[in-house]
Amino acid sequence: MHHMPTLLQIVNFFGLGYDPKGLAEVSGILTVVALLIVIVVGLIIDLLEHVEMKILGKIFGWNFAVNFHNYITFPGLFMHETAHALMALVTGAKITEYHLFDRGGDSLGHVSYRNRGPRILQAVQDCATACAPVLAGLVLGYFTLRAIFMLGYPLWADILLWYLFLSILTHASMSGADLKIYFKAVWVLAIPVFCVFFFLCSRAAGQPVLFFLQ
Repeated sequence: MHHMPTLLQIVNFFGLGYDPKGLAEVSGILTVVALLIVIVVGLIIDLLEHVEMKILGKIFGWNFAVNFHNYITFPGLFMHETAHALMALVTGAKITEYHLFDRGGDSLGHVSYRNRGPRILQAVQDCATACAPVLAGLVLGYFTLRAIFMLGYPLWADILLWYLFLSILTHASMSGADLKIYFKAVWVLAIPVFCVFFFLCSRAAGQPVLFFLQ
């Protein structure tokens, strides 16, 4: 069985040392990876979503593809829009629209919100809300797969869970609009994420938390 590398192993992998400069460089690399991985996952799922609809459209017609995407995988669409809405609320924004059924076009769902608070808080609202479906999809997908492979449900329950997993995966994406908002506001997370990684790397390397002040 393969295990995820520990943070100390990651620090050792880069070989930049345990001094403040070395750990800061490792923390910077991990920060960039953490902030970009959400985009990469969201783009991959969005690409698969478009490929799925294109294939279905060619075989069965575009109306079928749209209806399949909106109705057959509705649990995923519900997750996507609800993740947007909940994250906006949690970070202090005001929801102005939340639609699951009455939007025209190729998608049923739509969420709009109004930023509130100082500029930094508004950036947090934009960044977190934009990537919320990806984060929610990964978390829910993980626990769904865990239930399938580890809890020993009967066949009918496993089939239902696989349907739920595929529905969630289909909609755990970032639209073009989400990406623009995320890129515009992601700066607000860079320093906090860097500080978290620096703290964790320092602990993993056996250094006092504030050793860089010594």
